[in-house]
Amino acid sequence: MVLSPFEITAIMKKIRAAYCPKISIIITLGACFLYACTPVSRNLPAYWLDAGTMESPLSPGYDLLSSADNPENGWTWETKPDSAVWHTDYRPGLPLLEDGLLFKEQAVLKIKTQPGTYFLTATVGQAGDTAIVEIETNQTKWHAELPWRRIRHQSFREKIEITGDSLVITFRTQLGQGLIKAVELQPVMDYFPLPSGLETDTAIVGKLADELENKLKHDPQNTALRAQWIQSLKYLQAARYYDIGWWSWAVKATKMSIFPRFDVASDYLRQIVADPNDPLYDRAAYLLGKIHYWLYLEQEFAHDKIEAREFFDLLGDRYPDFELLRMYRGEKITYESPCNNADPTAPRWAVLQRELMCRMLEIIHWWVSEKQAENGELGGKFGDDVEILRWWLPAILGADDSLARVGYTRLAEGVWQSGTLENAYSKKLEDVEHAAELFRDTHSALLMIHYGDPEYVERCLRSMQNFRDVWTGITPRGHRHIKSSHFSATAMREGPPFGVDVPMNTRATLPGLWAAWYSHNPQLVQLFTEWGKAWVEDAARTEKGKPKGLLPAAVSFPGDEIGGYSPEWYFPRQGWDYYNWQHMGGVSEMYHQLIGMYDITGDETFLIPVNETIRLARDTKGKGDSKVEGSAAWAGAYLRGEVADDENHRRDGISMMNIARTITGNNQFDAFLGAYGSPYLQYTLDGNISRIESGLEEAVEALRYNLPLRTTEVKFTDRVYVEGEDLLSGMYTGHPGKGIEYPGMAVTWKNTGREIAVLTEAATPGRLKVQIYNFGPAKTIQMQLWRLKPGLYSLHGLPGTTRIEVTERGQMIPIMIPEGILLNVEIEAEKISKDTFFPSADLAINSRDIVVDGRTIRATVHNIGNQTAENITVVCRVNGKDSGKHLIARLPAPLNMAAQTAVIEFESQEDVGEAQIEIIYSGKEITKLNNRANSLDF
Repeated sequence: MVLSPFEITAIMKKIRAAYCPKISIIITLGACFLYACTPVSRNLPAYWLDAGTMESPLSPGYDLLSSADNPENGWTWETKPDSAVWHTDYRPGLPLLEDGLLFKEQAVLKIKTQPGTYFLTATVGQAGDTAIVEIETNQTKWHAELPWRRIRHQSFREKIEITGDSLVITFRTQLGQGLIKAVELQPVMDYFPLPSGLETDTAIVGKLADELENKLKHDPQNTALRAQWIQSLKYLQAARYYDIGWWSWAVKATKMSIFPRFDVASDYLRQIVADPNDPLYDRAAYLLGKIHYWLYLEQEFAHDKIEAREFFDLLGDRYPDFELLRMYRGEKITYESPCNNADPTAPRWAVLQRELMCRMLEIIHWWVSEKQAENGELGGKFGDDVEILRWWLPAILGADDSLARVGYTRLAEGVWQSGTLENAYSKKLEDVEHAAELFRDTHSALLMIHYGDPEYVERCLRSMQNFRDVWTGITPRGHRHIKSSHFSATAMREGPPFGVDVPMNTRATLPGLWAAWYSHNPQLVQLFTEWGKAWVEDAARTEKGKPKGLLPAAVSFPGDEIGGYSPEWYFPRQGWDYYNWQHMGGVSEMYHQLIGMYDITGDETFLIPVNETIRLARDTKGKGDSKVEGSAAWAGAYLRGEVADDENHRRDGISMMNIARTITGNNQFDAFLGAYGSPYLQYTLDGNISRIESGLEEAVEALRYNLPLRTTEVKFTDRVYVEGEDLLSGMYTGHPGKGIEYPGMAVTWKNTGREIAVLTEAATPGRLKVQIYNFGPAKTIQMQLWRLKPGLYSLHGLPGTTRIEVTERGQMIPIMIPEGILLNVEIEAEKISKDTFFPSADLAINSRDIVVDGRTIRATVHNIGNQTAENITVVCRVNGKDSGKHLIARLPAPLNMAAQTAVIEFESQEDVGEAQIEIIYSGKEITKLNNRANSLDF
């Protein structure tokens, strides 16, 4: 379908109106306003005028438009602008946009020309906070209210018919000061052809631009060459701004984040699509569609969705076989599974799990192998890149995928080294959802991914020094609360409206919860106990109509007011909707904090709000008016997921209940959770495997289509979603959530890979039952035990009956898995020991702690437990041979959350190729897996 110029113009008007309702475009139609496509002579005058100062650089192909008359070059001022300016605070990397002519009321430009059909382009900007600029000729009138989205300029391009010997352009401001940035007047002419297509192939367009530039050198008066060359440069700049994404180097180079860069690109591309005959039209329209598609996914502004659809629909009928365009228009394009699941003997759940994991790993591997930079970035800025890790844990803790582990760790280390953190938290003072994600999303789970690595434990403890010293205080009620919802490592934004403790503040403390799980650090446990019990008491309050037992959306500091500085308990007025109670995500994270504290301390006080909330969700079904905001019926409907804003919010509320059931073992709500729980939790309650299979089928189905929209096409890394990670987490580890909420895994795995399918059927402190199926050749895997208490256990399901003794958390059990046979493995307690894992020292070293300098080996030994260690022997081996030993008489535990280390040196008698350090300690430790390290592993 080829659209007429009238149809194109009508569509563009519709798009512009949707894009920014404050911008109106008024086109005065008269007998002289024609849409003739006939080329005119290149002898007609043409102008490309870059407004600015005598010192500011000119854009390629442009002449200077100064505040002085220049009749020799064909233009004069009937009303002159006030001055020329060269910005120091608005430099989007393009000379055309970095300077301009300032006017306060009106500026009138007269351009000498000849009768004919022209394209007129005007670019205007603002000098202060805002400006309203009108551009008027005898044929057309434009109106711009600036700033336009996130940029301080806006361009207009229209085809006009000039009947006289001049064109008068009037610029007016109705508010603030306006800027004239550029004026272009070019006759309508023939174009040099370009191969058709939609790909953002800058090589093709770049070659065209080079050819046009070379021709222009030999024919400098050819305005058709000049016009098309300048348009090609605009397209190339727009494509570059789109392609470079949100890499830190791109922000530094352009002095802009991705959002204003997208707006600059959109502004340039709109100039191209103003002419349907431009050979770049299709490419520009396609790139505009992609820009607004990704902007909508990231920000959910309706006008972006409308525009993306409009631009894609312009091209759909003309490129019916272009698969990417079909994907962007909503069509599902299948792709083959990277795993062959042709195994008729395998259980259905195993086949589906394997396909889901294979597809998940295909996406992860692309990001790590093809996209990730050496500094860990994935191209979407660190703050968004880290969110992609939220669904990677099943691949690492279940499938034991080494590349996923490398990518996860590299990104975490990149954040740590990026300069964005101070004292293990964000330097930038902003709301906790954004400030916390850098450290929280990268470092929390490292305590299990790299279990026993002292550096990660110490980093998480260090971050909680902020909780102790900066973030929290004691209110008149005697409650410990975080003082604000906006804070950095060093500062708090106190007072109304942000001086409130909110459930989402647990985003900042999650690394501390994992650290408390790891070592039971007494100071940290005490601080979290005070904070958690304050929230328990606040949940029992009923001010502002809050149902008893529910956590409020906020508590003011220091006033202890429920709901913060808001008349409603559920709407704290924090700007972002995810702070509202009904969003569920942030609120559920405080429940996870309380459940974790119960698991660490055994204090059932922490479970009171958890149980009261589940009880309310159960007992309000069919009772009361769920439309009355803030009521018990309304809250219950949200908790059951009946009126949640979206699927993620529904899952957040239910996930809390699933985790509570798993960690506590409390079965009083099983009938309710059997109806509302996750597929995995429902399976553990009734054994109906179809629940698991249905959940897997739904997740797999979502991943069978449109792979590029999760890989090559992605512009915002926090919008890369993989469904089913919570189901995989449950099946592999027995944790019924995503896994990041709290380290409630019963088991994790080593040497499994994508060929081993696992279903954790039951997991209690005294029993673990799993099904294992191997699609590949026979191999030995290891199961790592996390929730079994110390004691003597029988191991069933393998040849003979084997007894094992569990002596430490994270203990490894090797299992030989034959090919093509379903194993049912059960570990059951024969005798639970009275011993506990804590208190314990924990002597630790990693490969980074071994520094070789010539023949000197320097080793740093850590204690990351919660008890002092004495009489520690440290042995050094060089090139496989003993090279000496040292005794550390005493190494305290980090009870004040500051690292406790001892540095020792060894002198080798030979050149050091490999240095191995081993810690020998006869006392009780959290784990002995971290007692040995090799310098070559670094």
